[in-house]
Amino acid sequence: MTSPRFSRRSLLAGLGVSSALLPLLDIEPARGAAAAAPKRFCALVWPDGVVPNSYFPSGGETSFTLSDVLSPFEAHRDKIIILDNIENRPMMDQFPNYGGHASLPYLLTGGPAKHFTSGEDGAIGDSMSLDQYIANELQKRSPTPIHSIVTGVDNKEERDSTTKYVSFSGPASGNQPNAPAVQDDVHALYKKLFGSTTGGTMTDTSLVRLRAERKSILDLVASDLQRFGRRVGTGGQSKIDAHLTAIRNIEQQLDVIGPATMLAPPKDDSTIDSFSKEQYDKISKVQVDMVVSAFASNLTRVATMLWSNGHNNSWVFYWLGDEFRQPGDGSFNPLRSQHEMAHRGMAGGDDTRRKNTLDKWFVSQFAYFAGECKKITEYGKTMLDNSVLLFANNMGEGASHTNQRLP
Repeated sequence: MTSPRFSRRSLLAGLGVSSALLPLLDIEPARGAAAAAPKRFCALVWPDGVVPNSYFPSGGETSFTLSDVLSPFEAHRDKIIILDNIENRPMMDQFPNYGGHASLPYLLTGGPAKHFTSGEDGAIGDSMSLDQYIANELQKRSPTPIHSIVTGVDNKEERDSTTKYVSFSGPASGNQPNAPAVQDDVHALYKKLFGSTTGGTMTDTSLVRLRAERKSILDLVASDLQRFGRRVGTGGQSKIDAHLTAIRNIEQQLDVIGPATMLAPPKDDSTIDSFSKEQYDKISKVQVDMVVSAFASNLTRVATMLWSNGHNNSWVFYWLGDEFRQPGDGSFNPLRSQHEMAHRGMAGGDDTRRKNTLDKWFVSQFAYFAGECKKITEYGKTMLDNSVLLFANNMGEGASHTNQRLP
């Protein structure tokens, strides 16, 4: 027997409980005895390559020894896969005579690019990137309030649109990339994530209260279903029992997830200047903290962090010591910039040591990101267990702008 009266939507409407309430629970339906944990993806990209012999580990596939540059990953060695001999084949096939900075748009697309504006230095992505594809698919299956997050550190500093994007929604429009807006103002990003009705401004107490209210909604639906079940025949009772089972599964998921998943957002630190070149370390850390909180609160499940463009001429590593803030050779910045240090990275001595030091700092930031994800427990595992995190550079060896052995 098929009747609108017994459809799920009609049944809930008849009980006075809108079917729109259940999506507000923000929980995926259970599959059998175990609930399906939310899956998440994040890519953190930094430019200018590495010193390959200093970067890659030695040893076997599982018995590897991390290099000093990769040593911040030691706490996560049982959860990492370090790939080697990866080439930027799409770029090498399309433009075999180019390299270096134009490689950025290929990194997450694996597809073609267009519009080289200044030789090897500029290209626009001309296909969808991995992060946006994943976000689109996840939105179809289990929508989140925010499609995805794309952050950058002082992205406005780079005016050339061919070297400031790594995330693309699709083919380019003429000479302009079809790319999500890069969020480089940490205060604007905070407001977008946590300053609206998405719930981010809640205190710990109000988060617990919200969880209790959601459970009370389930209890109301369950009691109404049971009362309604006494008025239907055997055939209708089986459908009601199925609804009750689904409701109890959702309640169990709320119990398994616990209050930790409803993570209170980080504080919006008013002392941080989103465009201060001396605060890039603080800006990047707070971007990580906000992405982790957005993941844990299920505001979104996909994020991309580009630190910060295809050149990083403005990156002077003030926080790494006096030698990093001294005058450079003047080729890209009056002070020693990341771009300059990349060009000198294979020279040996202090030049190589400084290049390895700055790359180790980027590794440490990604390790911090993984560590924060590991602190959050959900579905009997950690949020890190339920995530795929990608750490990648658009060049192999920075001094010669190679497209082989991408880290």
